[in-house]
Amino acid sequence: MHLTLSVRRGLTIIAGTLFSFAVVTPVLAELSVDLRCSELQVGTYPDASRCNTASIPSTSPTPGEIYSTALSGSDGGNAFSAAAIGRADYGTLGVSAFAAATNTTVAVSSSADTRTMQTLASARSGWIDTYTVGGVGGLVAIQVDMVVDISAFSQAQSDGMLSTAYLTFSTSNYGPGWCLGMGTTACSGASTLQEGTNNLSFIAYLDAGSTGVWQSSLYAEAQVYSEGIGSGEVNINALNTVHSYFTVLTDGASMGWSSGNDYSVPSPVPEPEIYALMGAGLGLMGWAARRRKQQVA
Repeated sequence: MHLTLSVRRGLTIIAGTLFSFAVVTPVLAELSVDLRCSELQVGTYPDASRCNTASIPSTSPTPGEIYSTALSGSDGGNAFSAAAIGRADYGTLGVSAFAAATNTTVAVSSSADTRTMQTLASARSGWIDTYTVGGVGGLVAIQVDMVVDISAFSQAQSDGMLSTAYLTFSTSNYGPGWCLGMGTTACSGASTLQEGTNNLSFIAYLDAGSTGVWQSSLYAEAQVYSEGIGSGEVNINALNTVHSYFTVLTDGASMGWSSGNDYSVPSPVPEPEIYALMGAGLGLMGWAARRRKQQVA
C-alpha cells in the first residue's frame, strides 16, 4: 500500500515538472486550473470520477475566478472529505487543498462496508504568456520577483492514520523550483518555502529581439490514508497567492507580452505615517508663510 502511494506521488511530481517546463510553441497566452479530489480505497488508485470536475476548466478559465470542487461521505462507519480550490490570472496564481478521513473499522478487502476511508485533494493553477524582448544585440537582464503567500499549512493525525502534504511553485528559467512539504519527499532538491510571506527573486538573461514563452505553475496536494483505525486532516491554503513581477535592468531594452498584461512592480503606496509627515510639513510651510507676511506688514 505504502509503496503504491509513494510511486503515485513520484509520478505526480514528474508530471508537475513536465507541465511546468514543457517546450511550448510561442502562441498568445493561456491560463489553466486543474482540480482533483478523490476517495482512495485500500489497494486502489484514486477514482477521479468521484469529484464533479465537469464545470472546472483545465485550460482558459476566467481570469481571477475561483474554481472549487469537493466531496464528502461515509461508509461502514468511516468518513471522508476533500476539497480543492484554484484560481489563475496572468502573473497571479492561487491554490488550496484539504483532505480528512476517519477510520472506525479496519479494512477488510472482501467487504465494501468495512473498507477504510482515504482521501486525496490536489489543485494546480498555471499561466503561460509569450514575451518579446526589445533591444539591439546581446543579452537583456530581467529581474524576476515573486511573492508567495501561504496562509495555512497544517496537519493533524491520530492512531494509525498518516497525513502528507506539499506545495510547489515553479517558473521558467529557474530549474529547481520552490516547495513546502510535510511527511513527503516531494520537496527533494527544491528551495524551501515557509508558511507566511515568501519573497523570491532571480535574474533571467534573454536575447534582445527574441520571442519566447514564460510559464509558472503552483500545485498543492493533501493526502490522508491508513489501513488502520484513526483520523487525519491536512490543510493547505495558498489561495492569496503568488504574484510575479518583471523588471528590465538593461538600458534601452524592453519586454512586451502577448496578453497585454503589465507585470511591472507596482508603485508603493505611502504608509499612513508618511501621509502624517506630509501633512505636518505642509502645515509648517503654511505657518512659515504667514509669519513672513506678518513680519513684512
